[in-house]
Amino acid sequence: MSKSPALSAGSAGSHPTEAAQTVTQDQAEDLVRLIVARAGLAESPHVEWAAGTGGSVRRSRTGIRLSLGREILDDEEDMRFTIAHELGHIVAGHSELRTAIRTLAWLAVAIPAALLSLIAAGLTLWGTHGRLALVKFAPLLIILINRLLIRRMLQPRELEADDFATQQQCPLTARLAERYQERDRMEKAPGPARLARWAYPTHPSWAARASRQ
Repeated sequence: MSKSPALSAGSAGSHPTEAAQTVTQDQAEDLVRLIVARAGLAESPHVEWAAGTGGSVRRSRTGIRLSLGREILDDEEDMRFTIAHELGHIVAGHSELRTAIRTLAWLAVAIPAALLSLIAAGLTLWGTHGRLALVKFAPLLIILINRLLIRRMLQPRELEADDFATQQQCPLTARLAERYQERDRMEKAPGPARLARWAYPTHPSWAARASRQ
């Protein structure tokens, strides 16, 4: 089988000013199989294509499911990084269930401790003023604690998957990071949705991620 451009080692990111090259689903799935073989994974994921951008990976009763957005086929660099990054989560042993359990364990300890500390502090103040302070600042404190824990628990996993992509010669290039940043700016809506993303920062910024490459 002849090697497609999508499988050429080191092709992505070498010419950041060139126009993006489109690829086919077959080429993308060839890359999946190549990285699976390189990494020595015992199980090859089942690839699912859907509308949109990016990708995700999950384990189901029938095996590993790799979901990819068809828009990544518009740019070879995007396709290569997305696939290698998601496979990096598999290689590193990241699982949604394990992450959820560890996060809940942290929250089960941190939130009650923070609330008890706040209540104790509030009771030392003058009566009504102490109760008002508790009502005002408890929600903010909970959000800040959750945000800190999410950053500590989840963001290192994204960086670990980025490192795997780099090892597979499918790095997050500066050009891609700028493109992702612009896409995120266009998609961000004001209001509760934006606040929710701020309070639940599962991923580091694209600029921070690109600076590590």
